[in-house]
Amino acid sequence: MVAVAFLLRWRRFAASLCLAFFGITRPGEVLRANRHDLVLPMDLLLPENEICYLRVGEPKPRRRGKGRTQHATVKNPVVVAMLSAVFGEIRSDQMLYPISPGSFWRRGDFILKPLQIPVELKLTPGSLRGGGAIEAYRAVIDLTKLCWLMRLKNLKEVAADSFLVNLSTTARERVRNFSAMFEPCLAGATAPRAPV
Repeated sequence: MVAVAFLLRWRRFAASLCLAFFGITRPGEVLRANRHDLVLPMDLLLPENEICYLRVGEPKPRRRGKGRTQHATVKNPVVVAMLSAVFGEIRSDQMLYPISPGSFWRRGDFILKPLQIPVELKLTPGSLRGGGAIEAYRAVIDLTKLCWLMRLKNLKEVAADSFLVNLSTTARERVRNFSAMFEPCLAGATAPRAPV
């Protein structure tokens, strides 16, 4: 989805997808965030793009004693470099994704078409947090740390039915091909842009 978004030049949409997935956040938490909620390495005068943080104000579990403000963490250097390139120069009072949440969902639906992912599979932006959690779990992150990353008190179960098994051969091939373009698209986003 990120590769398709970059090819469509939807940079802030693609960056928002990455922030939700790699930060294991709810998409709404990203959509409500301003630039001042995103702490990038450049904001801390760090020379490396190792880590960034998203301040989540009014998180969903705040009523369960988890605090009024929480933080999500992204530790993937390639993703952090792209987030810095896309969001680093916007004003602190600007929204990370400046269009409506409805447009975010519509763009998510639109991107599934070239991938030939049927709507019946109900793959929505709401799947980003769960997908990010599963990716972290597969990377052998300890469940206690995964609970911390997801800002949960406990994790009863981390499991998933892969939607990929329900795709046609053509759709799986398209997903594989666009997945191979993920890192080159992120690298393209961090390349210096020509003046307009």
